[in-house]
Amino acid sequence: MTLKWWDGERPTQIAPKKNGTRGVIQPHWMLPFRQRLTEDQRRAEFQRVSDRLDRFVPVIMERGKRDEPMIDKEKYLVPIDLTMAQLCHVVRKRLRIPSCDAIFLMTNHTLCTGTRTVGDAYDTHRAPDGFLYVTYTLENAFGA
Repeated sequence: MTLKWWDGERPTQIAPKKNGTRGVIQPHWMLPFRQRLTEDQRRAEFQRVSDRLDRFVPVIMERGKRDEPMIDKEKYLVPIDLTMAQLCHVVRKRLRIPSCDAIFLMTNHTLCTGTRTVGDAYDTHRAPDGFLYVTYTLENAFGA
C-alpha cells in the first residue's frame, strides 16, 4: 500500500550566524508542523488539499521525542479504510528502524489501537485546522 505525499521538495533556509555571516543550512522543517505554520496557514494548506479528500484523510506525522529519528515525509493523504496497524507498518518502513524497536502511534495523547481505521480516528481526533496529527514514539522491545 502506498500513501500519497502532496508536496514537492522540502526547502531549506540558510541560518545567519551571530556575526552576520552565513551559517550552515538549517532546515525549517525540523520544527513541528503546528509550530512552523500559523493556524491560518494550516487551514489554507487543508483547503488546498481538500479537493482530493474523497476517500483520503490528511495526516501529519510528528515524532514524540527529539531523540527519535525523523520521518522522511510528514504530510500524507491516507486512505480512510487503512487500519492504524497498517499505518504503523508504513511508518516503520519509512523510518527504517530495527525490529527490536516497538513503534506506537498516538492521536491527541491517546494510544491508537491497531484495528481502528484512520477514518474513524480522523472523525474523533481531527484538529480544528482539518488535519489528523499522529505522533509516533519508539520503545526498545525484547530486551535489546
